[in-house]
Amino acid sequence: MPFVYDDLEYFMVREIPVKRKRLAEEQMYHLVTGLNGYLGLSIKLMENPHASPLHIGSGELELDNDGVYQAVSRNKSNPVIPGSGIKGAVRTFAEALGPCCLEGNCRNDLLLCPCCTLFGTLGFQGRVAFTEAVSTAELKTAKLPLPVRWGGKNQGGRRFYWHDNCESWVHSDIGSVERLEVILPPAEFLTTCYFQNLRDEELGFLFLAIGVPPDNKFSLKLGGGKNRGLGSVTISTQEIILSGNNRHASLTLPPALHDNSNLIKNTTAAYLTSLTPSELSQVQENLVAFQKESFRKLSPQELKQRFMDRAERQEGRKR
Repeated sequence: MPFVYDDLEYFMVREIPVKRKRLAEEQMYHLVTGLNGYLGLSIKLMENPHASPLHIGSGELELDNDGVYQAVSRNKSNPVIPGSGIKGAVRTFAEALGPCCLEGNCRNDLLLCPCCTLFGTLGFQGRVAFTEAVSTAELKTAKLPLPVRWGGKNQGGRRFYWHDNCESWVHSDIGSVERLEVILPPAEFLTTCYFQNLRDEELGFLFLAIGVPPDNKFSLKLGGGKNRGLGSVTISTQEIILSGNNRHASLTLPPALHDNSNLIKNTTAAYLTSLTPSELSQVQENLVAFQKESFRKLSPQELKQRFMDRAERQEGRKR
């Protein structure tokens, strides 16, 4: 089977063997011959069929009348999503949709995988960057008591979390509890993704990882509590701006592309056709896994029973 649905919180997709390629000369920064510009992106918290709050932790603990809770990240008083968090989430999906290393393990700048050439790695600056995402309206927050969950090590493949219903976790009595401040849906954030010197297939790879192509659309996970029903979001393009080969040599404003669908479709097709048959087959299987919007609402009793069953299986393996 290409992917395994054997856990309450996550599923696995198979890794695509890394096929490292020497960087083409035109990818270097001193020869800017590729596509430059930016994407205006909208990030919306998922509402249907079940609402998915968002927890972007600030790393700080705060106190209210009910006790200690983990606060959300804010700029002044407004909740925000740091650009580094968006980039990391997109890269995670990109690593499963191309022949890429795991978490930027490429070290030689002449032998980088597609993800490292796009997002960067140690000693090589990436050519994609995301700005801080800000809300388009006033946001509502709440503090949710959720069971503490720590996942085990991956046994091959890559782990991705289900789009679960958060209510099942809030009303469960499994183990110790932590309080997380979350942003409640409906909520929308706007961010900008800047890209520099990309080939057509690299821009298509970026579109694919964001989940915006009409034929390959899927929802991503952001922030904390992914394994407890939090963080399901959809990303869509609001505008695409392309500049010339050398944007610093011209004072003219780049044209806006109002018909985004053709550019997305053509560049995504260019990326898929650049893959070998075996790589393409695995990318398509992983895409199918991401597109399975499997929302599950379990009662507190069902949730507890499933955890007990899994604990018994793990104990049996140890013996």
